Amino acid sequence: MPSPKPRTWSPSRTSKRHVADYFDLSEREQRACWLLMNRVQRMLREQGTSDIFRVGLNLDQPAPKTVEHAHLHVLPL
Repeated sequence: MPSPKPRTWSPSRTSKRHVADYFDLSEREQRACWLLMNRVQRMLREQGTSDIFRVGLNLDQPAPKTVEHAHLHVLPL
């Protein structure tokens, strides 16, 4: 039996277009991503999840991508 994948939460999408890489997004879509990051960080802080966060995005190899589309991560530490 395969191990369960971690649960993820996505408050919103910034684009309806499908692109494989963050840098394939338009500048407007990239700005929307960072505005959404700010929103997620505020929400996590208000919930008391953490005051320290790591923000990341996987681009090409060697970072393994299980989902082939542009996406960003906000990781509470």
